[in-house]
Amino acid sequence: MRALHLKVSASKTRGFTLIEIMISLAIAAFLLGGLLTIVGYMNRTYQSQTSLAALQNHERVAMTLLGDVIQEAGYFPDPTTYQINTAFPTATYAPTLTDANGNTITAVNGSISLSYVPSEAVNGLDGSYTYKGTTGTQADVISARFYTAGGDGVILCNGSTNTGATPVLYVNTFFIDSNNNLSCALTNVTAGTTVVYPLVPGVTGMTITYGVRTLLNLNNGAVDSYLTSAQMSGTTNSWLNVVSVTVTLNFVNPLYGQPGQTLQTLPVTRVIAVMAQNGVIPV
Repeated sequence: MRALHLKVSASKTRGFTLIEIMISLAIAAFLLGGLLTIVGYMNRTYQSQTSLAALQNHERVAMTLLGDVIQEAGYFPDPTTYQINTAFPTATYAPTLTDANGNTITAVNGSISLSYVPSEAVNGLDGSYTYKGTTGTQADVISARFYTAGGDGVILCNGSTNTGATPVLYVNTFFIDSNNNLSCALTNVTAGTTVVYPLVPGVTGMTITYGVRTLLNLNNGAVDSYLTSAQMSGTTNSWLNVVSVTVTLNFVNPLYGQPGQTLQTLPVTRVIAVMAQNGVIPV
């Protein structure tokens, strides 16, 4: 009876063979590899979705700020006190454009300068004239000026409003700095100050065209030409007849290099009506 008992105990305590252990390890490694593959795929998907969400947010913020500011170009609060030609006199604005590190944005043909004639509310520089930075891709510059009274809610390019007690003439100059930020130089003409604000990251270029009504004899206010700033400067009174502005921003593609993603940048375009003009003026 004792020998039988010892034989049963030995049978019950027998371990796995080496082959069984190796097979188990192989199955475990296969399952672990599959699990890691799934986790990696989910992590890449999460990162891609997060990057796309950030891109969409940057696009929305950039176009909202550009739209809010440009559509108010030429605004002044009280027509009984101000007239358009006196509210917006002849002036030249040469703000010092910098990036977040304080590097000055230079121009190919000298200092950046925006020359306004009386009543003019929108101005700009063509990319062939002004650099994005001291080196790198060229980008256009657009500038809009308007009067705003304290508390009237008109949005400035930094997202704030005039909270003072008196009206102020502001010039909002949008440009791309050398760190690929959409930036704005906000000039308080009344106070004589300019402050540069980096607004949206990941913007490599900006292209502007101006919708102009050049056929003034028709008196219908319709846009008949879209011109660059270089073309505008060569056309009489074009800056005084801007009805709309087309803005195209090139954003860094966060998915570039992934399968099917061959574009390094993604263009986003918006057409902005200046002072809510709809292209038709009753005859």
